[in-house]
Amino acid sequence: MKIALISCFETYQNRIDDMEKYYSTNGNDVTIIKSNYLHFKKEKINNDNKMGNVVLIDVPEYKKNISIKRAISHSVFSKKVLSILQKENFDLVHVLVPPNSLCKRIAKLNKNTKIIFDVIDFWPETMPMEKLSRSFIYKKWKELRNSFICKSDYILTECNLFEEELLSTIKISKIKTVYFTREKKIDNIEYVCSEETIELVYLGSINNIIDIRLIVNILREIKRKKNVIFHIIGAGESKGNLLNLLKENNITYVDHGLVYDDLEKNAIFKKCSFAFNIMKPDVFVGLTMKSLDYFQFSIPIVNNIKFDTEELVSSYKCGINIKDYEDYSLLADEIIKKSDRQINLKLRKNVENLFEEQFQYNNLEKKMNLMMEEL
Repeated sequence: MKIALISCFETYQNRIDDMEKYYSTNGNDVTIIKSNYLHFKKEKINNDNKMGNVVLIDVPEYKKNISIKRAISHSVFSKKVLSILQKENFDLVHVLVPPNSLCKRIAKLNKNTKIIFDVIDFWPETMPMEKLSRSFIYKKWKELRNSFICKSDYILTECNLFEEELLSTIKISKIKTVYFTREKKIDNIEYVCSEETIELVYLGSINNIIDIRLIVNILREIKRKKNVIFHIIGAGESKGNLLNLLKENNITYVDHGLVYDDLEKNAIFKKCSFAFNIMKPDVFVGLTMKSLDYFQFSIPIVNNIKFDTEELVSSYKCGINIKDYEDYSLLADEIIKKSDRQINLKLRKNVENLFEEQFQYNNLEKKMNLMMEEL
């Protein structure tokens, strides 16, 4: 088959890589169609580069994550993608959503082309903006997805929460959750701890959906009972706010900045008993990319993400769900207790089991095989 894989964001590259591997391994001719604008770096990819089976779509630049310019950029991408698909005779198009405008555009393809919408994020529901949620724009933004996603031949979702929400909202016959995959990063589980100090870590973008105050409140409560060091790996528009709150509360921290080397990351993780997987409570998400980054290094998490992640942490006993504790003092006691070397090593083994059973490539392969049979 001739297959097109479509993605507007480099943040979804892991999903594109997985799906390209799956389709190519099964003998299909795969073309990747993606934006030439890098969302995180806010810069364009050079169109002159030879990129094999990759087609780059030129889109307008934008600087603010929530802006009219970004909406225009997404609309241009969707329109140009449709134009390419209408000129080529693809047997199947696999589309990563958002942007929601892709649903409306690609639903216009002729019925000879099979369409798979792969929901990686829920816009605008994942954006914690109370004023926006009551607006006409918010309603129309949702409708771009909900009114047209059912026009596809199959829907994939990145977590069970998204699948359940779509099933409760739209009449859908074929839908399946397929988790992202990761490569295992360590072979030997290590935990090098100090009896005097507890070390914890946060990895990833520090933006407006991260509950910075909750992280600091937890650290402050632990500090009342035991010495604590907080490691930060990452950057983002809210990082300055985080550092200021840590200073105000006299919490010792180490700012590692952006770290890409796996050995360097592991050197930090093996000193930390837990990693924070925390977002603001009104963010609509069941599984974070951040948690997968933690799991591939076998580090337990302190978690407040509901649905998928909460259930995984509970069933695999691979961390601490915040909702299970009445106050920060009890939560701090539990973190201190489970920072003990022998207890924490058992937790790390549980994380390893979780990762191998849920987030390895063979799991995705099995689910994709079932989907292709249904198609």
